[in-house]
Formats: sequence, C-alpha cells, structure tokens
Amino acid sequence: MATIYVEGIRSFPPRDNAPEFVIGNGVFTPRQLMDFFKKPEVVEHFTEYKGDKQVKFQVLKGRDGSLNFVIDTFKPETKGETVAASNDDSDLPF
Repeated sequence: MATIYVEGIRSFPPRDNAPEFVIGNGVFTPRQLMDFFKKPEVVEHFTEYKGDKQVKFQVLKGRDGSLNFVIDTFKPETKGETVAASNDDSDLPF
C-alpha cells in the first residue's frame, strides 16, 4: 500500500541556535488537516477507542532532519483470514 502522508502538518528541523531539547518546529493548517481526514483513503484507517474515532500515525525522520507524519496502514490479519495449507507433502525432507 502507498504511504499516506498527513496533510496539514508540516515540520522543520530546529534552528541552528535552538537548545538541544528542541527537536524541530512545526505548523498546523487546520482547514487542510480537516479536509485530509475526510478523504476515503484516510477514513478507511480510522479505529475507535473509548467511543472516539482516531487515526494511528507514525513519525519518520526526514533526510533534512524534519519529521514526517504518515498514516499507519497496518491491519492485523483476522482469525478468519488464514493461508490455506497445501496437501502436497512432496517437498518435505522426511
């Protein structure tokens, strides 16, 4: 599946004279972020926790030191989805 970068959040590396505890700087664009969460490719990754919808994401470090926010698209295999076993035992060593 393609990587889905969160739209409406941008980050930048810390300034050269920033204290060591500053990891970076960022900007939220609320309208763009809200529009992003309405996209079908994002909605399909919504989960629910204590009655609230949420979207899991990962924070990745960019080559320039900025942070990238991507939707966590991992979906665990459900119990009903198992790979069918083959009855062909010809490749077994015993």
